[in-house]
Amino acid sequence: NQKDATARAAKLAGFDMFELLQEPIAACMAYGLGAENKQGTWLVFDFGGGTFDVALVRSEEGILKVLDTEGDNHLGGKNLDYAIVDKLILPYLQETYDLDEVLEDDRKRGILRDAMKRYAEEAKIQLSYKSEYHILTELGEIPMEDAQGEEVELDLLLTSAQLEAALAPIFQRAIDITKDLLQRNHVLRGDVTSLTLVGGPTHSPILRRMLEEQVVKPDTRIDPMTTVAVGAALYASTIQVSEEVREATRDLAKVQLDLGYEATSVQPMEFVSVKLHENGQAPVGLMVELERMDGTWASGRKPLDAKGDVVEVELKEGRVNAFAVKVYDASGNHVSCEPDQFTVIQGTQVSAATLPSNMGIEIYRREDDRRVFMLARGLEMNQSLPATGTLNGLRTSQDLRP
Repeated sequence: NQKDATARAAKLAGFDMFELLQEPIAACMAYGLGAENKQGTWLVFDFGGGTFDVALVRSEEGILKVLDTEGDNHLGGKNLDYAIVDKLILPYLQETYDLDEVLEDDRKRGILRDAMKRYAEEAKIQLSYKSEYHILTELGEIPMEDAQGEEVELDLLLTSAQLEAALAPIFQRAIDITKDLLQRNHVLRGDVTSLTLVGGPTHSPILRRMLEEQVVKPDTRIDPMTTVAVGAALYASTIQVSEEVREATRDLAKVQLDLGYEATSVQPMEFVSVKLHENGQAPVGLMVELERMDGTWASGRKPLDAKGDVVEVELKEGRVNAFAVKVYDASGNHVSCEPDQFTVIQGTQVSAATLPSNMGIEIYRREDDRRVFMLARGLEMNQSLPATGTLNGLRTSQDLRP
């Protein structure tokens, strides 16, 4: 499946540690950090190149919880391009040239559709901000002749009205999924306080107008092309490195520290615990100081030992707060330490992750001699993690012996 394939790709790329994050959740983090209204119900409308996802998110004082998600793994920008090809470009070619043999052959028609896709994509982009666009190819640009030996060319004037007629049904499929998600969760249009867009196709004024008419006016402050990357980077900065990775990469020439803190917060202050790592070697008389990297706040120097201390750090509201960890010896000289920095995001916080789908096992059912999926009670879709599922009344088809 897609999750396993993504995990394998991360391993092949050399990542020893990785976490999977749904794109709508990443977008929530990017939007939530700078949002003025920290209270309400948000929609993340993610229309990508090949897939569509929508997430319903609840924000309470900056704490984000994904309530529900829905989508279509076979709906995206490629559908828009092929809609232009099928509804606008191919009819023009069929009317202008003798291409019946090509269009009636599935394989040849598929090759022609793929060849025309790049012209459709350019027309889609141009008509996003123009009222008309002229597709005009050079002589010989399309290496193809019709049944009469005439070279095939494109000389086609398209209008924004024609584009809307071709694309609106595709966009409507995504909007219908969104409306079904709202209805399933008993959320009215008027209850949605923000709609965040993700993905290149969401630049389309056609889609934005349809969303405003049928759901809610989209918030266009965030760039749909970068919001997921920004949110994923923010999320990654909150993930604690696993103990296995830390042990494998420790530089024992440096003073080893253990830090404890909340990586995301909606409070103006947070507590950070600092102590020497239990297996580390360090001289006596060490001092530690935490300093916010903007240079406007520092904790002052405090004794550092294996018992540790708790430091209250000041956070800038609605910002990514980066702190430097500085260690000094008894003479006041700077000593290298590890880790030497950490980050706390103030203004948004993601609550416990939820299950993206129902979880269970495949069982063999004797009465109709087939294998079926059996849901584990407690592992239903959108159940907060960690979660435990139970299945009762099952047994193996034969005795198992150790």
